[in-house]
Amino acid sequence: MIPSPLKLETYCFTSIHFEASTEKNTKDASLRVTTSAKYHEDNPRVWMVELRLCQEKTKKEIPPYLFDITAVGIFEVGKEIEDDRVPLFASVNGNSILYSAIRELVGYLSSKGPHPKVQLPVVSFIDQLQNQTDLKEKKISVVTEKKNAKKNTAKKKVIKKKVAKKAKRKTK
Repeated sequence: MIPSPLKLETYCFTSIHFEASTEKNTKDASLRVTTSAKYHEDNPRVWMVELRLCQEKTKKEIPPYLFDITAVGIFEVGKEIEDDRVPLFASVNGNSILYSAIRELVGYLSSKGPHPKVQLPVVSFIDQLQNQTDLKEKKISVVTEKKNAKKNTAKKKVIKKKVAKKAKRKTK
């Protein structure tokens, strides 16, 4: 086992909505995923990654639990990763870590509910490599689904301030 070149500085859940469905004919529904990744202006190796995961009722699908959860993480990419690979590395691995945290939270919350525990599938974010054509740009944003993509700007400002403080400490 070797340490990862990606360091998780911190992560938090900026939004959690979770409720049990009251419908009798419940079945699994598709997940909606929205992701974004942005580097810090003072340090292009420090990234803020945001992942939003939703499961909602549709006309055809009524899941046992409805949820909308957003997690934000601050990551630093080690110098062993080449500069042109940093955006992809931060985005793919950061989203994987945040998804795991949301997956664990959904499992825990659903285990305390009236329906059977939900075990979200294991996923890979490597498809961002195929979906993202401008990875060499300094700022990237990957949106799997554009519906409801507006974010809470007040929460983003708080996270950006945390990133700025951490980046300043690193440059001193």
